[in-house]
Amino acid sequence: MTSRPTVRFGESLVAEGILHPDQLHLALTAQRTLGKPIGETLIELGFSQAQDIWPRLAKRLGNELVTTLDTCIGEMPFSPHLARRYQVWPARLDTAARTMTLAMSRPQDTVVLDMLTRHLHRDWLIEPALCDPLTLAQALSLEQRPPMAWQDLDAPGILDDCLGEAHRLRASDIHFEPGRYSGDIRMRIDGVLHLQHSASLDRWPQLINRIKTLAGMDITDTRHPQDGRFSWQGQHAKLEIRVSSLPTIDGEKLVLRLADLNMGPRSLASLGLAPPVQSALELAMRYPSGLILVCGPTGSGKTSTLHALVATLSSPGIHIATLEDPVEVRLPHIRQTAISEQLNFPDGIRALMRQDPDIILIGEIRDAETAAMAMRAAMTGHLVLSTVHASSTRNAVLRMEELGISTRQLASELKLILSQRLVRTQCPHCFGAGCSLCQHRGFKGRTILAECLIPDCTALDSLHPQHTLQDDAQRILRAGLTTAAEIERVTGWRP
Repeated sequence: MTSRPTVRFGESLVAEGILHPDQLHLALTAQRTLGKPIGETLIELGFSQAQDIWPRLAKRLGNELVTTLDTCIGEMPFSPHLARRYQVWPARLDTAARTMTLAMSRPQDTVVLDMLTRHLHRDWLIEPALCDPLTLAQALSLEQRPPMAWQDLDAPGILDDCLGEAHRLRASDIHFEPGRYSGDIRMRIDGVLHLQHSASLDRWPQLINRIKTLAGMDITDTRHPQDGRFSWQGQHAKLEIRVSSLPTIDGEKLVLRLADLNMGPRSLASLGLAPPVQSALELAMRYPSGLILVCGPTGSGKTSTLHALVATLSSPGIHIATLEDPVEVRLPHIRQTAISEQLNFPDGIRALMRQDPDIILIGEIRDAETAAMAMRAAMTGHLVLSTVHASSTRNAVLRMEELGISTRQLASELKLILSQRLVRTQCPHCFGAGCSLCQHRGFKGRTILAECLIPDCTALDSLHPQHTLQDDAQRILRAGLTTAAEIERVTGWRP
């Protein structure tokens, strides 16, 4: 890519409001050091999200955008070694017509295209397509990964292999579970646990001790629950890992919670919310002060939604600060504070209010003191975003009242409540039939089911959501994104 088109692409992002002019200036400066195209540079700096960059870049270049790659595509016209050398992968092959759609992070690289054309003796017609570097790197890495051979690996090798596999499969948690005759390793993928491996018990103690040592836990204490954390650097990932241990009758069970440090916050538009819900959120976010609540069960994506909101609100002229327990995702240009034994939520809110914030994100309102401080912040000119454990928007109001917040206070400061669930979406490659990309499960990725309530200060005791979970379930079913069985699994409601 030449410098002139690169600048024009950046300027088009500024014109669309996706990028601030100061960010473009910084990115162009950093680009000289990184030596990468402007799109990759913006994503690496955290100024833009992949979903904002790649579709626009593909349209600008006039290339197809490839978002998934099948590593079991069949007999390739060139060797995997050549694919890794040139950082390309066949997205589609038509052996009869001798045409190939080639996934590339730089589809205008004529040198690579000429080299491959010559290697194929000009027998194939190559149609270059744009593919983001991470998807491409995952396909190349997965292709060269041999099947796991427990007998050939020591404990550090087994752990590295498990963590690398978990990252490729987008797992949020890994469970190391001892049994009477073997140890099971299960991974939570798209909210559902799947058995991935079993290991003989003669290797199990070394594996558990390896994890506990990295996490700073006491390997001699196997009778008490412990918590720890460590960081792991893989070929294409940097993970922050929280570890929890629990004694069982068969030995210690460990659960690892994975957070990808290279994964920035999603944009509000990428959450897949229904248009009336997104419009209501955008309207609530325009208030200079007040309270926005997101509720739902554990694992329903509440924190990710809050991160999308503050990422949307972030600008050089606004001071956004967060209190989180723990900080799992780094938010560019936002000051984040982790709750600890020395700093709880109420004390953290008091400290933040002396820091001249415009917007405060509170990870969770879990007690009366935190609820009172959140309301105080909202009443003194701050926009407060937080989560509360409640099954519905109406129950979120009741929960706040249980925590000592009066109806009058809620009526004056509460701007919106969002209740949400996460449901698995059908694999876009096989449409639910099962393929290598979805591990033959038929599902890949998740989307939000959301219920939205805009309080009416005159009738807070008789609230009804403007858009219900059932409304949203019908919407995504009509769109073919999921199945009725998946809706019932998550919500208990049969469409």
